[in-house]
Amino acid sequence: MLRNIDFQISRTAANWISGILIFAGIILIIWDCNWRFGDDIQFLFTTASSKPIFTWFGSGRFFPLGLADYNVLLLVPFGYTVTAHFVWNSILWLFCMFFLFNFLKEITNKDYFVCIFSLIILICSYAFLWVNIHLLASENVIYFMFSVFMFCAWKGEKNSQ
Repeated sequence: MLRNIDFQISRTAANWISGILIFAGIILIIWDCNWRFGDDIQFLFTTASSKPIFTWFGSGRFFPLGLADYNVLLLVPFGYTVTAHFVWNSILWLFCMFFLFNFLKEITNKDYFVCIFSLIILICSYAFLWVNIHLLASENVIYFMFSVFMFCAWKGEKNSQ
């Protein structure tokens, strides 16, 4: 029954809808930004005190370069604040969604319905949002790098043909 229904979304509508979805995700990340007692103690001794994160602290989960991306905040005058840390997560999330949207657009031959549906699934998944809402989860950089890799690998494969 659903095969006979043709979902057509124009490019302009897809850009607006994806922009609204990405903006909603950024609002969810920044909405209640505050230091959380427990894991965020690592930030209070490093980037929140204007000191770089060099390596793993020797206790807890082992990810030696997992939080190194927060060192970018030391270049910003207000980078030690809690809001700057969450804004950094939302910037990574914004670029991740941008690359994923363009990757899906290329794969599906510009079927914008599939692209937007995939973004909605990602935004609604608890695990994907949890990684971006909590600072200590270093997977947000992995999502970003993987989405850039998928987009660039697809473009490279397309250009080599």
